[in-house]
Amino acid sequence: MKNLFTFFVFTVIIFLSVSQLNAQVLGEGGWRPGEKQIKILIENPEQVKQLYSLKLNMDFHGPSYHHITAYVIPEELKQIENLGIP
Repeated sequence: MKNLFTFFVFTVIIFLSVSQLNAQVLGEGGWRPGEKQIKILIENPEQVKQLYSLKLNMDFHGPSYHHITAYVIPEELKQIENLGIP
């Protein structure tokens, strides 16, 4: 049982170390060139479907918030504007 516990602890430590290293490599620089954070006010459920179809980097907030936070580059912002979403 002690060996199983030691193995489990060792596995968790390795997993956390690799995850941290991966986060540092992927997170280096953080933002894409020209990327900005925008707030999109949602007026109806159809807008959510349209935005979801673009497969952008977005944070969807619960029903009480009525907005989406998106992280877009100029080309992606143009896609949103082309949908007619302010």
